[in-house]
Amino acid sequence: MNYDIQEEKRAKNIIWTAAEDYSFEPLYLAFNQDNTADVYLNLIIGLVYKWYDKTEIEQLFHSLGTGQRELYEGIFWLGLENAAYEREVPLRPALKELRTEYAARNLKAMHKSASDVLLCALQRGRFCEILGKDSPLSGWKKELLSSLSYSAQLSSCEIIEKTKKIYQTYFRYIPHAPSKKSGSYFLQKVLPAFYSLGRVHSGFVRVHTSSVKETDSPAPAGAFVRQLGVLFQFTHLEREELSKKYVQACFGESMYPEQTVHKIEQSLCTGNHAGLHLLFTRASLMPLTACPEKFQKEIQTFRQQTILQKEKNIQYYRNALPLHHNSILRLSEKLSNALDSLTDEEVSRSYSGRLNTSQAWRAFCLDDNRIFTKKGEHLSAGFSVDLLLDASSSRKNCQESIAAQAYILAESLTHLHIPVQIYSYCSIRGYTVMRLYRTYQENKQNKDIFSYTAAGSNRDGLALRGAAHLMEESPCEKRLLIMLSDASPSDDRCAKEGPFYQNHEYTDSVGIQDTAKEVRNLKNRGIQVLGVFMGIEKDIPAAKEIFGRDFVRIQDIHYFADSVGNMLLHSLLSL
Repeated sequence: MNYDIQEEKRAKNIIWTAAEDYSFEPLYLAFNQDNTADVYLNLIIGLVYKWYDKTEIEQLFHSLGTGQRELYEGIFWLGLENAAYEREVPLRPALKELRTEYAARNLKAMHKSASDVLLCALQRGRFCEILGKDSPLSGWKKELLSSLSYSAQLSSCEIIEKTKKIYQTYFRYIPHAPSKKSGSYFLQKVLPAFYSLGRVHSGFVRVHTSSVKETDSPAPAGAFVRQLGVLFQFTHLEREELSKKYVQACFGESMYPEQTVHKIEQSLCTGNHAGLHLLFTRASLMPLTACPEKFQKEIQTFRQQTILQKEKNIQYYRNALPLHHNSILRLSEKLSNALDSLTDEEVSRSYSGRLNTSQAWRAFCLDDNRIFTKKGEHLSAGFSVDLLLDASSSRKNCQESIAAQAYILAESLTHLHIPVQIYSYCSIRGYTVMRLYRTYQENKQNKDIFSYTAAGSNRDGLALRGAAHLMEESPCEKRLLIMLSDASPSDDRCAKEGPFYQNHEYTDSVGIQDTAKEVRNLKNRGIQVLGVFMGIEKDIPAAKEIFGRDFVRIQDIHYFADSVGNMLLHSLLSL
């Protein structure tokens, strides 16, 4: 079954949010017949992770034999769904409506012949039970379904023992200890108990053995469940302070004092981003003992993974050092030749140099102290470059390459004395994290780019607002922003806050239109925005809507630095 990468991200976001745990790769993902993420089933998967011991539950799944695995998995999920629902519904009353609508919709879609299959018959019986209808089951099948009505009071061990007893009583089946294999991962059918309802697809069982599919960093919280055209917000306002501590513990404390943060958010977190937050950080981490106690283990794991990823990034660069060094020299020479062709008489606005009396008014009226003119080597172009890197979990499979290519670009621009500033962004728990690697003045900080780590999702519109804020420090009048993007903004926090939303999840057209609007706003402020699109074929129209003609598509991240260099060459004359 084919499904969209965007929908995979959405499924994971729902699971992570419901689980209130952001350090694991889900064992299962669920998709509808139209390949969209199945909201209710993914919500249930997340709730199972939230309420029960992950290791114990996954161990039983791994131990199920291949002969009738779908049947045994489906039976286990029927019990887990009931237990997770009963455990959560007192805290989330809206869950009852979701479950009822889900059962009604899928019962209607089922073929009568499906009841000839045991799993489908049990499924039909559960739907009728949820809807208060007479059960179509009788005899031992009715008894079996009744035994799968796991209560909220059962512990993980009790659920597992009860399930094993059901296997033995009804099927004479005893699960065997799972064999431990390394170096590979396995695809499994997911949630066969709900198979006819929604083409439930597959998840990676042993995710940690594949670097391509590994996504064990924190991801967004604040689930939004869309059913009947309405979005229900599953967040805890009282946990906002806890979310702040969690995000800062993972990514670093704010580089601004609290009062400044408040002013920035008042200005930027408005409209589609109202009620959300921005974290500008240099990755200065608080002591682990100062982190929320309930998340300390999770935070420590994420920190260790971040350190490991940095080591991988550095090693990747070193393994091809001659090639990467040659790329720096080649790009530097290409840009140098272009700059030399520009007039040397052109000057740039600066914070120091010769006072330009005609610009003095800007200091008083606009609080802009760039009222001096300055000449210098290659400053005749008079522009600065900002590089904004998508660091969402969709970039997990190319972190080392992105770090290397960003470093190559930074070194090339630094050699030419072009002011460059580099940062990445991701969105987690209502915070869009802007990780600043180097500022315009920090010419010796390029190696910090190797700290690049992908996690969470991407709220592109708010990230662009954050970029505009950081670009206010540019020493140049002419500013250029280069954005690495998949043109697929996605965040579980909706566009505009409130208890209910009419199809305003921050994804698809809502996210694309918001991102395009922010790009236009930057251009209206005199900032040239260039997109480096690294996405799939179907998202090319989205890239065009966001960037207009000012983007280039790359299908291999190894061409990133060269592509950016070519874009810079074409932009020099227009600047």
